[in-house]
Amino acid sequence: MDRIDNADLREALREISNYNTYFHLDNDLGIAIEQMEQAAKINDYTDKTLIFVSYPSGIDCYPEREVFQRDTRGYNGVLYHGGGAENELKLAYAVDVSGITNGRVRGSLYELDISEYAQNVRKNAVNSNSIRIYIDDPYGNGQQIVMPKDEFNRRYPPDLVKMAYWRNEPADTEALKKVLDNVWNNTRDSTHKSCDM
Repeated sequence: MDRIDNADLREALREISNYNTYFHLDNDLGIAIEQMEQAAKINDYTDKTLIFVSYPSGIDCYPEREVFQRDTRGYNGVLYHGGGAENELKLAYAVDVSGITNGRVRGSLYELDISEYAQNVRKNAVNSNSIRIYIDDPYGNGQQIVMPKDEFNRRYPPDLVKMAYWRNEPADTEALKKVLDNVWNNTRDSTHKSCDM
């Protein structure tokens, strides 16, 4: 599998996507880069790895921390892409965001076999039972509220109009930590330190 270190992520991912994404390329790539810019500014480095999938009809990008939590957008998206039900060419990468230099988001790319990766996700994902809401500051430095996932989905509290960012939280933080440590240390040449969540 290919690995690209210290890349300008916008340029590298555009080159990859130009190969096989024919619809929504600029819009979807822009959304993915915005996610990576936000990841670069977040203090919690478990939010700094994203799964990027380029396919003929678009681009999807999910935080890996979310991918390994069941019944989330990331989990469902990776299982869909890795299911093999359609014959689309899919190029998938784990993107480790390292920071922003001279206005450019930089990081490392690790090519994934999306079918094999999806099998690992299906086997090892943990349950997600709550949502962490970041008020005003999307980088984790301000006020935070944790609420049950079903309550967040049913009725978003009107007093939280200034929500800047939210993320899924696992039912068992230690279980997710072990899963992510295993993925990072066994598939990416130990580029991550052990997780602290």
